[in-house]
Amino acid sequence: MWYSWRKIILYFNTLILRRLPCNWKEKRILFIHVPKTAGASLRKTLCYACNGHDLDSMFWHVPIKMYATVFDLSLFFKFGFVRHPVSRLYSTYRFVLSRRTTPWLREWIRGHYSSFDEFVIEWLTPTRFKYRLGLIELLWPQTWFVTLDGKIAVDFLGRHENINEDYQELRELLKKKRGIELPEELPRVNVTKLKPKKEVKFLPETIERIYQLYEDDFKLLGYEPDKFTV
Repeated sequence: MWYSWRKIILYFNTLILRRLPCNWKEKRILFIHVPKTAGASLRKTLCYACNGHDLDSMFWHVPIKMYATVFDLSLFFKFGFVRHPVSRLYSTYRFVLSRRTTPWLREWIRGHYSSFDEFVIEWLTPTRFKYRLGLIELLWPQTWFVTLDGKIAVDFLGRHENINEDYQELRELLKKKRGIELPEELPRVNVTKLKPKKEVKFLPETIERIYQLYEDDFKLLGYEPDKFTV
């Protein structure tokens, strides 16, 4: 069932792929926006740099495999950012609790789970993850967005953990390859308002479950389960 929903969602995305925002098609760039990796900030910045104003609201998170159904990817400079799976899931959890995004999920979490550990261990079971995943793109594995045939398919893959340094490297690449000039500093957009505690520790069972659910992200993106920051 989850796969059918995922196909429906991704098929709908193809309806807008032929009209990329901010003349990205003419610039021959593809930004692969992985949710909760500071992508909203970069996407907004790209829109202003390429078009002079923000067309952000017309665009969704689209995996590179869907672009491949419409465009010759060899013509594009493709880039994106990823994040440690534990940090990303925790950020997603806080984002859902602090925003009106997916209200049914927010109310369900508030009504049933008192902590991130409980949410992961009790709600994100492998079975529920499989059958609900297609409905919640915030929970999609990062490898769904940036891989083709099991391999990384972008030309530049930045890390949220090194976002300032990697953003500067991306600035240089975009200027050199496409003549696009981004501002010196990346503005902060869509920041989660709910602040974490000063020190956040997760149960070993929580880390083990996240690794079980996002194993491809850990392996293909080179992250170690116990080395993360929140």
